[in-house]
Amino acid sequence: MKVRDVMSPEVPTVHPEAPLREIARLVAKCRAGAVVVVDDQGAPAGMVSEDELFLKERRFGFTLKLHSLFGELVNLEDLPNQYEAACHLKARDVMRRWVPSVEADSDVQKLVELMMANGLTRVVVVVDHDKVVGIVTRADLISRMLKVN
Repeated sequence: MKVRDVMSPEVPTVHPEAPLREIARLVAKCRAGAVVVVDDQGAPAGMVSEDELFLKERRFGFTLKLHSLFGELVNLEDLPNQYEAACHLKARDVMRRWVPSVEADSDVQKLVELMMANGLTRVVVVVDHDKVVGIVTRADLISRMLKVN
């Protein structure tokens, strides 16, 4: 079975200059829970997922836990205002620069190995190493396996 057989061809993409509010709307709306940031030629330049848009917990030592949002420490009591203040950010400011990808004609086994080795929940599908044509999530794979068996 090839990756193209399990991928979703609908991939939300944005330009590096896309505003954070637009990205958040797309991520919330799309099934994959992420958008691919593409350059002017349509090649993947980054990815913004729910992970990049949500709070992170940072531990200092054994007892001190602080929260961060977009790399900045935040006060949970003022969280709505801090999200509003971050609206000036662009895709380039919050995107993950490594875009896990696999060729559409690769065997699904290669995709699964990539996902397992890196703890990935989604992988971008490309042709010719740089043209985005789809995305595969863990849910896509599970759904496909349940249909087969």
